[in-house]
Amino acid sequence: REHAVDEMQVGQQRLKSLVNILQYPAETTQRFLDYALNEAIKLTDSKIGYIYRYSEETRQFNLNSWSKDVMEECTVADPQTCYELDKTGIWGEVVRQGKTILLNDFQADHPLKKGYPAGHAPLTRFLSLPVYSDNHIVAVVGVANKETDYGESDVNQLTLLMDVVWRTTERKSAIEELRVSEENYRLLFDQAADGIFISDQSGDLMDVNESGCQMSGYAREELLQCYREIITGKEGEKDRLPQTTERLKSGKGFIAEKKLIKKNGEILEVEIRARLLPDGRIQKVVRDITAHKKAEVTTKQAHAELQAMLQTSNNSRKALLSVIEDQKLVEDALRESEEKYRNLFENITQGFALLEIILDETATPVDYRFLAANPAFEKLRGLKTESIIGKTLNEVFPDSRTDHFKSIALTGEAQRYEDYTETSGKYFDVTAFRPREGLLAVVMSDITKRKNAESEINKLNLELEDRVTHRTAQLESANQELEAFSYSVSHDLRAPLRSINGFSQIIIDEYSKNLDPGLIRYLDLIRNNSNIMGQLVDDLLNFSRLGRQALTKVKVQPASIVRDVIESMQREISNRKTKFKVNSLPGCEADPVFLKQVYINLISNAVKFTRNQAEPLIEIGFTRASPPVNENDVQKDQPCYYVRDNGVGFDMKFYGKLFKVFQRLHRSEEYEGTGVGLAIVDRVIAKHGGHAWAESALGMGSTFFFTLGEDSNE
Repeated sequence: REHAVDEMQVGQQRLKSLVNILQYPAETTQRFLDYALNEAIKLTDSKIGYIYRYSEETRQFNLNSWSKDVMEECTVADPQTCYELDKTGIWGEVVRQGKTILLNDFQADHPLKKGYPAGHAPLTRFLSLPVYSDNHIVAVVGVANKETDYGESDVNQLTLLMDVVWRTTERKSAIEELRVSEENYRLLFDQAADGIFISDQSGDLMDVNESGCQMSGYAREELLQCYREIITGKEGEKDRLPQTTERLKSGKGFIAEKKLIKKNGEILEVEIRARLLPDGRIQKVVRDITAHKKAEVTTKQAHAELQAMLQTSNNSRKALLSVIEDQKLVEDALRESEEKYRNLFENITQGFALLEIILDETATPVDYRFLAANPAFEKLRGLKTESIIGKTLNEVFPDSRTDHFKSIALTGEAQRYEDYTETSGKYFDVTAFRPREGLLAVVMSDITKRKNAESEINKLNLELEDRVTHRTAQLESANQELEAFSYSVSHDLRAPLRSINGFSQIIIDEYSKNLDPGLIRYLDLIRNNSNIMGQLVDDLLNFSRLGRQALTKVKVQPASIVRDVIESMQREISNRKTKFKVNSLPGCEADPVFLKQVYINLISNAVKFTRNQAEPLIEIGFTRASPPVNENDVQKDQPCYYVRDNGVGFDMKFYGKLFKVFQRLHRSEEYEGTGVGLAIVDRVIAKHGGHAWAESALGMGSTFFFTLGEDSNE
């Protein structure tokens, strides 16, 4: 029962505090919260307290209120009023954990405490809790140094008190914001340069500003009585009032141009912007556009002249010519247009100058007077505009060439040319044209870097050509020496090899009965290897001859060459079921001897690698194909001849060795050969200006493609 009495007394104290707070005549929200904090301190029997506003967006605390006693006890030098959540101690846990923090022995160690600065008011007991608004923490309130321990009752009383206080604070803030908004609106309404008319939905005027009265020539009282007749005008327009109201109700404002008859009979051109206000009233903002309308004719004329001048030259599009004379005629009415083109004139990177053509008594151009120049012209020529305006071209640039200008002034035909200035060492790309009679316009760009770069490139190209010529000569000489050496070595090896082979055969024929079988086997190995060496020498000789033999291109029929090659191989494949499929082969320009060697090597290669197939198939034809890699100077998807087989194939990862001399992709025990045949094919095709390549996969056969250079096919 005593506990219930205590609770009742605490509740009565809270109600008393709330009454005191709500009845407190605070002029500002700040003073209201200061008073509420003092009541919270009294309610909880605390000594000191604070209220910090909190922003979830910035994660920062901003001090709103400190109790009076804290300010007296605190001697911290330059105390903060703004804290980041991440840098706060235990009092920040109210936000981090979103719950009340209560410490009845503040001096005891606590893992969340970070201490406080020297001079801070001493703390014995501490209670802090969050203040919520729409489920978001908007503030924290803290009280401290109660004589006895803080309990659940203190938490409940402080929570309930601050809930009411904060709702009251938000309401007061909203009222204050509304008052300020209404004051701002009234200030804007009264001082607006445009006429503002507020009416109800039936069309009766409810309010009008001073500008509206001055614009119409009527006093406020007169407008309130005859607004419909003055603004709405004819009966037909009165009939459209309901339609206008319905359109505004749909959330769509409108803009219209009308004629407004003033009290003195003067007719104004006005623009009306209408919208529906939140309270259901209709607001019309009326602007006098009479001067603007009168200026439109002048504006169109100025724009037409501008377009005529800008179309004369591509480079002159960015030049602002019309502002020289037309700006003064339409300065007020064309402010927006003038600013746009003036900005272009001031900021284009090309130099621009406008000159007056000076004629002698025979109407012949003799000089040109500067009328205008933009900042880019100043920068390019190193002259201030004020130092050249009014002066002639010969006065400013005594050594300048004017023959271009004279021709342009007389014919009106634009010219583009390059100009070099010796004093500055600069090159300029110049476009000159006559925008209209008596005027000359010049647009220029600094191309010095480009000209210097071109000069340097030309110099490098000449050096490169010399190097290439020299290196080519060296390479040709080296190749000739290498081919001659290869031919000489190969030729000189043939006689010893014939001797080895011949003498070995004589020994076998005449002395085999008296020789050990093992010795005879060695002699057979000598003969076989000398035969292989002989074939290798022959292939090397053939390969060397390719470099010395001249190419004689004539019109040939590959189909006839292929038939001859297949016929020559019949004895070799007579005991096999090899099938040849020869498709259409268009004629071409090639050396017939070399082309036959290509087909001999490719077809014999196909015969060799299909001999273990049950049904060998060799296909020869013409198609379009692409190399397996994007090599330099090789056109993709190009017309080419091919030889395809269904033999053993090869792994494409060894493709780089395929056309190299003495490179083999299969063991000699399995397939004979010296590794020169495909190298000969590649060299022959290269001599024709063509390209050879292959596609294959292990166990899937191979296809060899070749071209014979551009325009070789009929």
